[in-house]
Amino acid sequence: MATFARAEIQVTDRKYHFTTYKQCFIGKEMVSWLKKKEYAKSDDEAVELGQVLLANNIIMHVCRDHDFKNEGKFYRFFYDEKDRGHVEEGTSWHGLLGELGEKGELEGEELVEILGNRTDWTQKIPLERLPPILFDKHNCDLMDQARPIRWVDPLVDPASKYDILVIGGGAGGLVTAFGAVGTGARVGMIERSLMGGDCLNTGCVPSKAFIKAASVAHQCKTALEYGVIVGEVKIDFKAVMERMRRIRADIAEADSCKRVSTAGIDMFLG
Repeated sequence: MATFARAEIQVTDRKYHFTTYKQCFIGKEMVSWLKKKEYAKSDDEAVELGQVLLANNIIMHVCRDHDFKNEGKFYRFFYDEKDRGHVEEGTSWHGLLGELGEKGELEGEELVEILGNRTDWTQKIPLERLPPILFDKHNCDLMDQARPIRWVDPLVDPASKYDILVIGGGAGGLVTAFGAVGTGARVGMIERSLMGGDCLNTGCVPSKAFIKAASVAHQCKTALEYGVIVGEVKIDFKAVMERMRRIRADIAEADSCKRVSTAGIDMFLG
Protein backbone atom coordinates (compact mmCIF):
# COMPACT_ATOMS: atom_id res chain seq x y z
CA MET A 1 0.00 0.00 0.00
CA ALA A 2 2.73 2.45 0.95
CA THR A 3 4.48 1.92 -2.39
CA PHE A 4 1.29 2.71 -4.32
CA ALA A 5 0.60 5.73 -2.12
CA ARG A 6 4.13 7.07 -2.70
CA ALA A 7 3.63 6.73 -6.47
CA GLU A 8 0.16 8.29 -6.65
CA ILE A 9 0.05 10.99 -3.97
CA GLN A 10 1.65 14.28 -4.95
CA VAL A 11 5.03 14.49 -3.23
CA THR A 12 6.78 17.80 -3.77
CA ASP A 13 8.61 20.65 -2.02
CA ARG A 14 6.16 22.76 -0.04
CA LYS A 15 6.56 26.09 1.71
CA TYR A 16 5.10 27.20 5.04
CA HIS A 17 5.85 30.76 6.13
CA PHE A 18 9.57 31.13 5.39
CA THR A 19 10.53 27.45 5.49
CA THR A 20 10.59 25.05 2.55
CA TYR A 21 9.95 21.40 3.38
CA LYS A 22 11.45 18.99 0.88
CA GLN A 23 9.52 16.12 -0.73
CA CYS A 24 6.38 16.03 1.36
CA PHE A 25 2.61 15.55 0.99
CA ILE A 26 -0.47 16.91 2.74
CA GLY A 27 -2.40 14.87 5.30
CA LYS A 28 -5.74 15.61 3.64
CA GLU A 29 -4.46 14.20 0.36
CA MET A 30 -3.47 10.94 2.04
CA VAL A 31 -6.94 10.68 3.61
CA SER A 32 -8.60 11.22 0.22
CA TRP A 33 -6.34 8.65 -1.43
CA LEU A 34 -7.01 6.01 1.25
CA LYS A 35 -10.77 6.42 0.75
CA LYS A 36 -10.51 6.50 -3.05
CA LYS A 37 -8.57 3.22 -3.05
CA GLU A 38 -11.05 1.76 -0.54
CA TYR A 39 -8.47 1.15 2.15
CA ALA A 40 -10.74 3.19 4.40
CA LYS A 41 -14.50 3.83 4.35
CA SER A 42 -14.48 7.12 6.24
CA ASP A 43 -12.23 9.98 7.24
CA ASP A 44 -11.89 8.53 10.73
CA GLU A 45 -10.79 5.15 9.37
CA ALA A 46 -8.31 6.86 7.05
CA VAL A 47 -6.83 8.88 9.91
CA GLU A 48 -6.55 5.71 12.01
CA LEU A 49 -4.76 3.97 9.15
CA GLY A 50 -2.49 6.99 8.73
CA GLN A 51 -1.58 6.71 12.41
CA VAL A 52 -0.62 3.07 11.84
CA LEU A 53 1.65 4.11 8.95
CA LEU A 54 3.22 6.79 11.15
CA ALA A 55 3.68 4.42 14.11
CA ASN A 56 5.44 1.92 11.86
CA ASN A 57 7.85 4.55 10.47
CA ILE A 58 6.41 4.46 6.96
CA ILE A 59 5.42 8.12 7.03
CA MET A 60 6.28 10.94 9.42
CA HIS A 61 5.38 14.53 10.10
CA VAL A 62 8.06 16.82 8.66
CA CYS A 63 8.87 18.18 12.14
CA ARG A 64 8.08 14.90 13.90
CA ASP A 65 5.86 16.60 16.45
CA HIS A 66 2.33 15.76 15.22
CA ASP A 67 0.16 12.68 14.89
CA PHE A 68 -1.43 11.95 11.53
CA LYS A 69 -4.40 14.27 10.97
CA ASN A 70 -6.88 15.06 8.21
CA GLU A 71 -5.50 18.57 7.91
CA GLY A 72 -3.13 20.61 5.78
CA LYS A 73 -0.09 19.46 7.74
CA PHE A 74 2.99 18.23 5.87
CA TYR A 75 4.12 14.61 6.04
CA ARG A 76 6.89 12.70 4.36
CA PHE A 77 7.51 9.10 3.36
CA PHE A 78 10.57 7.62 5.08
CA TYR A 79 11.58 6.55 1.59
CA ASP A 80 12.26 10.24 0.88
CA GLU A 81 14.14 10.86 4.11
CA LYS A 82 17.93 11.14 3.76
CA ASP A 83 20.26 9.15 5.93
CA ARG A 84 21.22 11.32 8.89
CA GLY A 85 23.68 8.82 10.33
CA HIS A 86 23.21 5.22 11.40
CA VAL A 87 24.76 2.32 13.27
CA GLU A 88 26.72 -0.02 11.01
CA GLU A 89 24.61 -3.13 10.67
CA GLY A 90 25.50 -6.02 12.95
CA THR A 91 27.79 -4.01 15.25
CA SER A 92 27.47 -3.60 19.01
CA TRP A 93 29.66 -3.11 22.04
CA HIS A 94 28.20 -6.40 23.27
CA GLY A 95 30.19 -8.18 20.56
CA LEU A 96 33.35 -6.87 22.18
CA LEU A 97 32.13 -7.97 25.60
CA GLY A 98 31.48 -11.46 24.29
CA GLU A 99 34.97 -11.61 22.83
CA LEU A 100 36.93 -10.18 25.74
CA GLY A 101 34.72 -11.00 28.70
CA GLU A 102 33.94 -8.54 31.49
CA LYS A 103 36.91 -6.32 32.23
CA GLY A 104 37.74 -3.92 34.98
CA GLU A 105 38.00 -0.24 34.22
CA LEU A 106 40.31 0.35 31.27
CA GLU A 107 41.75 3.65 30.14
CA GLY A 108 44.50 5.27 28.12
CA GLU A 109 46.79 3.13 26.01
CA GLU A 110 45.42 -0.10 27.47
CA LEU A 111 41.92 0.88 26.31
CA VAL A 112 43.21 1.79 22.84
CA GLU A 113 44.95 -1.58 22.58
CA ILE A 114 41.81 -3.46 23.62
CA LEU A 115 39.59 -1.55 21.18
CA GLY A 116 42.03 -1.89 18.29
CA ASN A 117 40.31 -1.32 14.96
CA ARG A 118 36.91 -2.40 16.24
CA THR A 119 35.90 1.25 16.44
CA ASP A 120 37.16 4.47 14.83
CA TRP A 121 36.62 6.37 18.08
CA THR A 122 40.27 5.92 19.06
CA GLN A 123 41.37 7.46 15.75
CA LYS A 124 38.97 10.40 15.90
CA ILE A 125 39.91 11.92 19.24
CA PRO A 126 43.16 12.34 21.22
CA LEU A 127 44.12 9.68 23.76
CA GLU A 128 43.58 12.03 26.70
CA ARG A 129 39.96 12.60 25.61
CA LEU A 130 39.03 8.91 25.78
CA PRO A 131 37.02 8.27 28.96
CA PRO A 132 37.82 5.19 31.07
CA ILE A 133 35.43 2.31 30.37
CA LEU A 134 34.35 -0.56 32.61
CA PHE A 135 33.20 -3.35 30.32
CA ASP A 136 30.01 -5.01 31.56
CA LYS A 137 26.48 -5.57 30.20
CA HIS A 138 25.09 -2.27 31.46
CA ASN A 139 27.90 -0.15 30.06
CA CYS A 140 27.67 -1.96 26.71
CA ASP A 141 23.95 -1.07 26.68
CA LEU A 142 24.89 2.53 27.48
CA MET A 143 27.60 2.73 24.84
CA ASP A 144 25.36 1.28 22.12
CA GLN A 145 23.14 4.32 22.66
CA ALA A 146 25.64 7.03 23.61
CA ARG A 147 28.57 6.07 21.36
CA PRO A 148 27.85 3.19 18.92
CA ILE A 149 30.97 1.15 18.24
CA ARG A 150 30.52 1.72 14.50
CA TRP A 151 28.58 4.86 13.55
CA VAL A 152 28.28 5.93 9.91
CA ASP A 153 28.17 9.72 9.62
CA PRO A 154 25.71 11.21 7.10
CA LEU A 155 26.86 12.32 3.68
CA VAL A 156 26.60 16.08 3.31
CA ASP A 157 26.49 18.21 0.18
CA PRO A 158 29.45 20.63 0.54
CA ALA A 159 27.36 23.35 -1.07
CA SER A 160 24.56 23.07 1.50
CA LYS A 161 24.47 24.91 4.82
CA TYR A 162 22.99 24.25 8.25
CA ASP A 163 20.78 26.75 10.00
CA ILE A 164 22.26 25.55 13.29
CA LEU A 165 25.28 23.34 13.96
CA VAL A 166 25.24 22.11 17.55
CA ILE A 167 28.61 21.19 19.07
CA GLY A 168 28.13 18.68 21.87
CA GLY A 169 25.30 16.24 22.55
CA GLY A 170 24.81 17.10 26.21
CA ALA A 171 21.64 18.40 27.85
CA GLY A 172 21.92 21.90 26.38
CA GLY A 173 22.88 20.71 22.92
CA LEU A 174 20.06 18.20 22.73
CA VAL A 175 17.42 20.72 23.80
CA THR A 176 18.74 23.21 21.24
CA ALA A 177 18.85 20.67 18.41
CA PHE A 178 15.41 19.19 19.01
CA GLY A 179 13.86 22.63 19.47
CA ALA A 180 15.42 23.94 16.26
CA VAL A 181 14.49 20.97 14.06
CA GLY A 182 10.95 21.23 15.38
CA THR A 183 10.67 24.67 13.77
CA GLY A 184 11.85 23.33 10.41
CA ALA A 185 15.50 24.38 10.72
CA ARG A 186 18.24 22.29 9.11
CA VAL A 187 20.30 21.07 12.06
CA GLY A 188 23.55 19.16 12.48
CA MET A 189 25.10 17.87 15.71
CA ILE A 190 28.69 16.87 16.48
CA GLU A 191 29.68 14.90 19.59
CA ARG A 192 33.29 13.86 20.26
CA SER A 193 32.66 11.60 23.25
CA LEU A 194 29.45 10.23 24.78
CA MET A 195 25.95 11.46 23.97
CA GLY A 196 24.11 12.79 27.00
CA GLY A 197 27.18 14.68 28.19
CA ASP A 198 27.91 15.10 31.88
CA CYS A 199 24.24 14.82 32.83
CA LEU A 200 23.78 11.25 31.64
CA ASN A 201 27.26 9.86 32.12
CA THR A 202 28.96 11.45 35.13
CA GLY A 203 26.65 14.06 36.66
CA CYS A 204 22.90 14.23 37.10
CA VAL A 205 21.89 10.60 36.56
CA PRO A 206 24.73 8.89 38.48
CA SER A 207 24.53 11.36 41.36
CA LYS A 208 20.76 10.89 41.75
CA ALA A 209 21.23 7.13 41.82
CA PHE A 210 23.79 7.51 44.64
CA ILE A 211 21.60 9.99 46.52
CA LYS A 212 18.67 7.56 46.36
CA ALA A 213 20.80 4.70 47.71
CA ALA A 214 22.11 6.94 50.51
CA SER A 215 18.56 8.04 51.33
CA VAL A 216 17.35 4.45 51.62
CA ALA A 217 20.32 3.58 53.85
CA HIS A 218 19.61 6.59 56.06
CA GLN A 219 15.94 5.67 56.37
CA CYS A 220 16.90 2.15 57.42
CA LYS A 221 19.41 3.41 59.98
CA THR A 222 16.88 5.82 61.50
CA ALA A 223 13.89 3.47 61.19
CA LEU A 224 13.85 2.75 64.92
CA GLU A 225 12.78 6.36 65.51
CA TYR A 226 9.51 5.42 63.78
CA GLY A 227 9.09 2.15 65.62
CA VAL A 228 10.46 0.05 62.76
CA ILE A 229 13.12 -2.55 63.52
CA VAL A 230 15.40 -3.14 60.55
CA GLY A 231 18.56 -4.60 62.02
CA GLU A 232 22.14 -3.95 60.95
CA VAL A 233 22.39 -1.90 57.77
CA LYS A 234 25.24 -2.70 55.40
CA ILE A 235 26.18 -0.94 52.17
CA ASP A 236 27.16 -3.08 49.20
CA PHE A 237 28.94 -0.41 47.17
CA LYS A 238 29.48 -2.76 44.23
CA ALA A 239 25.73 -3.31 44.02
CA VAL A 240 25.10 0.44 44.33
CA MET A 241 27.40 1.05 41.37
CA GLU A 242 25.81 -1.70 39.29
CA ARG A 243 22.34 -0.24 39.92
CA MET A 244 23.62 3.16 38.80
CA ARG A 245 25.03 1.69 35.58
CA ARG A 246 21.76 -0.13 34.87
CA ILE A 247 19.65 3.00 35.39
CA ARG A 248 22.01 5.06 33.26
CA ALA A 249 21.81 2.53 30.43
CA ASP A 250 17.99 2.44 30.64
CA ILE A 251 17.80 6.22 30.31
CA ALA A 252 20.42 6.52 27.55
CA GLU A 253 17.98 5.90 24.68
CA ALA A 254 16.50 9.37 25.23
CA ASP A 255 19.90 10.93 24.45
CA SER A 256 20.99 8.41 21.83
CA CYS A 257 22.54 8.96 18.40
CA LYS A 258 19.64 7.05 16.87
CA ARG A 259 17.02 9.30 18.47
CA VAL A 260 18.85 12.38 17.22
CA SER A 261 19.15 11.11 13.64
CA THR A 262 15.54 9.86 13.45
CA ALA A 263 14.41 13.30 14.62
CA GLY A 264 15.81 14.77 11.38
CA ILE A 265 19.13 15.97 12.76
CA ASP A 266 22.39 15.09 10.98
CA MET A 267 24.36 13.22 13.63
CA PHE A 268 28.15 13.20 13.47
CA LEU A 269 30.51 11.49 15.90
CA GLY A 270 33.90 13.18 16.13
